Amino acid sequence: MSDEVMSVKEVAQYLGFGVAKIYRMVDAKELPVAKIGGQYRFYKPVIDEWLREKSIESLREKELGEIVASIRRDAKQKRLATSSDGEIVRFVHELRKQRATA
Repeated sequence: MSDEVMSVKEVAQYLGFGVAKIYRMVDAKELPVAKIGGQYRFYKPVIDEWLREKSIESLREKELGEIVASIRRDAKQKRLATSSDGEIVRFVHELRKQRATA
């Protein structure tokens, strides 16, 4: 098989997952895949891009969690009432949008 196209077994090995997990991810539409002749095939550059996006997403979630915790600490020190975590997250997202368009 081409180095660019991987089978379920090959993508499982590449990602360090079991074959059953790959099938579950495919069924849940969590993993980019093509079905050709009744078999799943994975295009390595697409899998690499998916990994990159997931890594960035994880970093953003971690950063967001740290921002929320920081806001909570600051508010507690100043004895201020704070919004729910969801409201704080929405506020941070709105700030990011404003900065991106500025």
